[in-house]
Amino acid sequence: MKSWGQFRQARPREWIKAYDPLPAVDHASGWFDQGGRDFQSLHIYVRKLKRPGRMARAFILSEFGGYSLKVPDHMWDETRKYGYRFYTNREELTEAYLTLLESELRPLLPTGTGCRGLHPDHRRWRSK
Repeated sequence: MKSWGQFRQARPREWIKAYDPLPAVDHASGWFDQGGRDFQSLHIYVRKLKRPGRMARAFILSEFGGYSLKVPDHMWDETRKYGYRFYTNREELTEAYLTLLESELRPLLPTGTGCRGLHPDHRRWRSK
């Protein structure tokens, strides 16, 4: 659940859990954590990726990078930019993203950090 208008996010989480207790629910999706029991979710875009200090709940890096490449005819509004770091071609974007995965995300994996998200060419990263 995104932060836009976010309030009382624990209530929908409890409703979902009453309906089906098995799935983990991201009650705050990176913002305004209200102590939901399943895990803490963070969005980290322009800072170095790191795991917060000791935590009582599991930690998931639910969004990171914010890398952007304008692709004509594949944008909501071609007059605007969306993202936090911008690239001018696919090769530049791919190299930056793979570097982020290798230098910042991979070192977090042994700490038990979970993350969501795939790069379209994830096979290249996994094969290194």
